[in-house]
Amino acid sequence: MSDGGGGGSGGDGGLADFFWGTSNVGRMGIPHYYGDSVRQLLLGASALMIITSPLYTNTLRREFPLIVIAALMSVALSAVINPRDRWVPIATALVSGIGMVSYAMWGMFQYDNITPLAFVLRMAIAVIFLFAFYFSMKTLRAFMLHQIGKRETIDEFEEEDEKIDQEMLEREQFLNSKKGQ
Repeated sequence: MSDGGGGGSGGDGGLADFFWGTSNVGRMGIPHYYGDSVRQLLLGASALMIITSPLYTNTLRREFPLIVIAALMSVALSAVINPRDRWVPIATALVSGIGMVSYAMWGMFQYDNITPLAFVLRMAIAVIFLFAFYFSMKTLRAFMLHQIGKRETIDEFEEEDEKIDQEMLEREQFLNSKKGQ
């Protein structure tokens, strides 16, 4: 799914995913992988950061270069998200966590000195980064548990020994039923 397309023929650079949404179910979905959601959230946060920066910054000349660098980092990570590299969810979790903390603290610490619109915009960007952090951590957890691409099963929480014992018992019952016929 990292090449974009959301089930289409691809080649759109992920724009179909960004504009029309994706899900982890259906023909093209990868179980336990939330990179497409992270990509959308990071791109949305970056766009909101750049577009609304004149409305929430105190000193645009000093803060705008930092906002542009942060937005470029988010977009760069969005471009390399894929279900095969383990380092990407780590990087997206770090960037989104730092973005969330930075914007939340920036909004809260200057609450008395900024307009209500500036506060709401800073908090909105922080919340978008919060959701990106959440989905990055879900993907990272799936990588750690070797769950990426694996479907859920009824017995996924059973120990391997229990599965073997249950399988042997079922075979024994099957053979006994065959002998009884």
